[in-house]
This record gives sequence, structure tokens and C-alpha cells, in this order.
Amino acid sequence: MLGGALAAALVIAMIGCGGDPPPAAQVPPPPDDAAVSAHIGDLFHALNPTPGLAFRVDGLESSAIPGWRRGRLVATLGTERQEMEFQLSADGRYLVRGEVMDLSLDPAAAVMARVRLDGRPVRGPASAPVTIVEWASFEDAASIEAYRPLEDEILGRLGDRVRFVYKHLPRGRFHLWAEPAAIAAACAFRQGNAHFWAFYRSFYEAKGAIDSTNLTAKAVALATAEGMDFERLRACLEGKETLAEVQADVDEAASLGIATTPSFLVDGRRFAGADSVPAIAASVDAALAPAAARPRS
Repeated sequence: MLGGALAAALVIAMIGCGGDPPPAAQVPPPPDDAAVSAHIGDLFHALNPTPGLAFRVDGLESSAIPGWRRGRLVATLGTERQEMEFQLSADGRYLVRGEVMDLSLDPAAAVMARVRLDGRPVRGPASAPVTIVEWASFEDAASIEAYRPLEDEILGRLGDRVRFVYKHLPRGRFHLWAEPAAIAAACAFRQGNAHFWAFYRSFYEAKGAIDSTNLTAKAVALATAEGMDFERLRACLEGKETLAEVQADVDEAASLGIATTPSFLVDGRRFAGADSVPAIAASVDAALAPAAARPRS
């Protein structure tokens, strides 16, 4: 949860950026991406010079609006972070706050279009009729509670008719080993998709046997049992080599407004909490019913 100081500062800065644009003579459009980004950061800092508050621009790229570009304004205050998307005119002069919504798209499809599926732990084929994406934590009680019903009522029962993609969302200041466990599982994934799922099962079935003091030893032992390069796994975990991958999942969740663990997207439809698994199962069954009813060729 972001602190009130950062949230309020960013809101004030964004409000301050509204109104009529200044004349071009006062604020000439910078010539390249680096200058544009620096100019935007300087502008927002001038609007809100809170001590310690810093602004930067991430990822200028083509927008869905022809002739425009989009980017993310990142505000940081100490260890806190908040992002806001913006649209930028091609000449670098006009900035419009917010995301672009293509009204021609199905809302669920629009959500799924923003989710990265490639290069993430996956079960089931890409051609599966239904895709489920879960954001969860290995230490979170609700995520642990959802694990067995999800396996029994959906994934184990439906098999290859469902594609399941796992995303990391370690959260909670009292969860001491959630982030290291996510890093370890992401390290395992670097050695193969199947190895990730071995870690996934082991962490969720640990039943209190893992804590912050023995996580590395447990991970190395599991890697050894799985025939992995356990020294490579140890170095990856101790060096936090996959922290960026874990953080990418966290940032993606934030961009979608996802803060609860576990949270799910079922073909873009949102579900949250361990008690949502029956509703997810019903939604998946309903989606699969038309395909099951079609005559086989």
C-alpha cells in the first residue's frame, strides 16, 4: 500500500499539469526521447517540489492513438512508488493523463491485451479455449488456501482445455519469505518450465515447513532432487538475479489495479480471493460448454 504522502503528491502534480497548455514559445518541444522524458520529469517536479519526491518517465512507445505516443510517469518517495500512464503528442508538446480505451474492443479482451503471457510459467497449450492468469504469493494464507481447490476443481479436472499462467505478487510487510520464494521459483523457471512447477507445488504444500531462515536450504535441496543445477540455483537466489522478473509481475498487477492475493483473470474477467475458485470453475465450464456441445468432425 502506498503512503498517503506519495499518493497525494502525485495527485497534486497531475492536477497541476491540467488546464490550458502553455504557449509553444515558453515550453519548446524537446528534440528526442531522453530530452522529452527529462523535460516531463522536470515539469512535474516543478509543480510539486516535495523533498525526496522524484519523477521519471518509463517506456515511451507508440500509442493506440494514431500520431501519439504513450509512457508511464513514475513517482518515487523513499521506498514508495506510484505510476500513472499518459499520452504524448508526437511533437512532445501536449501531455494527456490516463490510458487509451479502444471502445471497439470487448472489455475483457482489452484487459487480456495488456497482460504479458509469453516468457512466464505456464501449464496447458496456447491453443486452450480458456486462459487463467493468477497473481499470488507463496506465503500468503489466502493464496495457499486457493491452491488445492484450484488444482482439484479446475486445473486437474480440465487439463489441456485450460492454459494457466502464474504471476508473482509477494506482498505484506509481515511476509518475510514471500519475495525470496518468488525469486527462487523464478530462478527455477530459468532452468525450465517444469522446474518452476515443482517449486510451485513444493512451496504451496510446505505446510509451515518453510521460513525465512531455511528457504535457501529448502530451495537448493529441491533443486538437487529435481536434477537441476543446484549451484546455479543457489547463486541466482542469493544474488536476487530474478528480482526484476518478480517486480515486472508486481508492476503489471499495479497497472491493472490488482492488489489482492490471490487475484485471477479468466479470459480477462476478474476474480479475487480464495473463495472465488468455485465461481472461476463455473465461469470456465460455461466458456467451455459451447465447444463441448459442438459435434466432432
